[in-house]
Amino acid sequence: MSTVPGGAIPGDPASEAMVRLLHGTDSAELCRREEAGQLNEVSNETVLRRLLERVGVSRLLAPGEDLMTADGQLNGVLRLSDGQDHDLLQLVPSLLRRKVADDRAHEADSGRALQVTAAQGFEAGDAAIVRHRSVSPAALNPHVLGEDIEGGALTQVYLLMALMATYTAWPHFIPAAAAFDAATGLPPEPEAELRLPAESVLVFHDGIPLPAVTADDDALHAHATARFSTMSEGAGDPFFDREPLIVGGVLMGHPGDGTGGDHLLDEDLGWLMIARRTDDGNHHFSQVPVTQLENTGPAARILRNYAALLALEGWDIPPPMPGRARTGGKGSKKGSSTLSPSERRRRAQTPQARAGALLRVRSLTAPPHRPAPAFPAQAAAPAGQAQYREWRRAHFTRNTRRHLLDADGRPVLDEHGRPSGPVYGPDAVEGETFIRRRTWVRGTWINEHLPPRPGAAPVYALDPRLARTPQEPS
Repeated sequence: MSTVPGGAIPGDPASEAMVRLLHGTDSAELCRREEAGQLNEVSNETVLRRLLERVGVSRLLAPGEDLMTADGQLNGVLRLSDGQDHDLLQLVPSLLRRKVADDRAHEADSGRALQVTAAQGFEAGDAAIVRHRSVSPAALNPHVLGEDIEGGALTQVYLLMALMATYTAWPHFIPAAAAFDAATGLPPEPEAELRLPAESVLVFHDGIPLPAVTADDDALHAHATARFSTMSEGAGDPFFDREPLIVGGVLMGHPGDGTGGDHLLDEDLGWLMIARRTDDGNHHFSQVPVTQLENTGPAARILRNYAALLALEGWDIPPPMPGRARTGGKGSKKGSSTLSPSERRRRAQTPQARAGALLRVRSLTAPPHRPAPAFPAQAAAPAGQAQYREWRRAHFTRNTRRHLLDADGRPVLDEHGRPSGPVYGPDAVEGETFIRRRTWVRGTWINEHLPPRPGAAPVYALDPRLARTPQEPS
C-alpha cells in the first residue's frame, strides 16, 4: 500500500505553502525531483498493522483471518470471531467512538472550548479537546462523508491511521513559553537516536503561525520580535492574518518488543496538527501526514524537534485527581460514566484536571523567556560592529556536561535538595557526578543590548475583523 500524498497544484498559494511546509521547496522543484527519481515512495503497511493491533482489531479476527491480503493490500472487509464480515472503515471508528464521545463531553464540561478554538491559551487539560477536534469527521463517519474526500481509498486509509495514532498516543503539552522554540527550533543531527516515552505520542501547544515556522534566520527575527513583545507587553492578539497555525503533532515510535529499539522514533510517518481560522474567528483543526522525517522540510524538522524534546528534556507529571487513591468501599471515586452532569462539570474544572490529570498529560519544564529591553532610537554603530540585536533560534548542543539525571530527565538531588555533584572542576567525575548529553538551548537574542532591527514587519498584528470596537473610517 503506497502512502504518498496526492500531487500539488502548481501556482495555487495554499497548495504551494503546503508543499513548502512538507518538502522545503516549491511544487516545480518537487516535480523535477519526482521525475528524476529522487523521491522515494513510502510504504507504511507495518505502521498500519501495528495501529490496527493497538486499537484491538487483531484480537477480534476470526481464526485464519489476516489484516492484509496476499499482495500486501489492506483487507477492507474482515471476518471477525462473531462469524460476521465487517467493513474495516466502520469497525475502527466503532472501537474508538466511546473515547471520542468522552472527549466531546469533556469539552462541554470543562468550559474550555473558547480557548481551544482560538488556538491560544492552551492548558495541559485541553488534550482531550485538541485530539477530538484534530481527527477528521470523515474518519469517524467514512461512508457518510467519504464521497467528498479527495484522493479516494488512499486518503481514507490516511485518515484512519491518523485517528488510530491520535487515540492511542500519550498526550504531552508544551507551555506557551516554549511553543515558539519548539515549532521554530532546530533538532539534533540526523544520526541522533531519539527515544519516545511511548509507542505513540501526541504533542500540542499554542498555535505558531506557519510563516514563522518556515522562515529563514533573517525572517525569523521579525517573528520573534513580534511574538515576545506581544507576550510581554500584552499588546494586540497573536494572529497572522489568516495564515494556518502549527499546534502540534503525533509521533510514532518502534514497538517495545525488547529488541533494543523500543520506542525509537519511527521516521517513516508522523502527523502535523494545523489550525486554520474560519470566518467566525474560530480555528478548524486538521492533521497532515508527514513522511520521511529525515528529510529537510520544515514539517519533518518540527516533528523531529518534538521527538528530541520528548527524549532529552524534563517533563512535569500532573497532580493526581482528588480521591484517586481510594479504590473501593463507599467512599471510592465513581467512574466518569456514572457521574451526574454536575459532578462531571466539577471534575473537569478542578485544577488537577486542567493540569492534565485525567489523561496523564505531561508538561515540558520550560521557564519563560526573558523579554529583550526596549531601546529608543540611537545613532548607528561604527562600521564593522553589530548595529541591531539578532534572534538565534533554539537548537541542541552535543556533549554538554550535565548533572546526573533521573528517568524523568531531572537532576538527581542529594539529601539537601542540591544536584548530586560538581559538573566542572577537579572534583567532577564523568559518570559519577556528571554526564555528557545533548542539551536544548532556548532561542535567545544575540547582542540584546542593541535596538531591534528597524522596519520589522508586524507579523502578529490584530486582524481588524476581530477588533472588539468598530474601526474609525479612514
